[in-house]
Amino acid sequence: MSALDLGTYIDQLNGRGFRFTHSDIMFIHFAQKYTDANDAVMIYALELVLSLKFSFDSSFYIALVEQLLENKVSSKKDAIALAKKLGLYDRLLT
Repeated sequence: MSALDLGTYIDQLNGRGFRFTHSDIMFIHFAQKYTDANDAVMIYALELVLSLKFSFDSSFYIALVEQLLENKVSSKKDAIALAKKLGLYDRLLT
């Protein structure tokens, strides 16, 4: 992934049809301040939430950000591997 900032990434998602409420966007920025996560981790978590939930889920999002930080995830590939290890993709198959 290129070095996008979080705001630009959210704008790109909006341009592709993902709609976030003002509250969603405020929560995403709150979560970043709360967890002290960098933009890349926030973007990995957002991509995972949208692919797993098909919409934004704030509680799932912040829990996922915390998991990514706890496991020192530094790439999208690592984020997906962690999601698989946690069994997050398993429930999509049932």
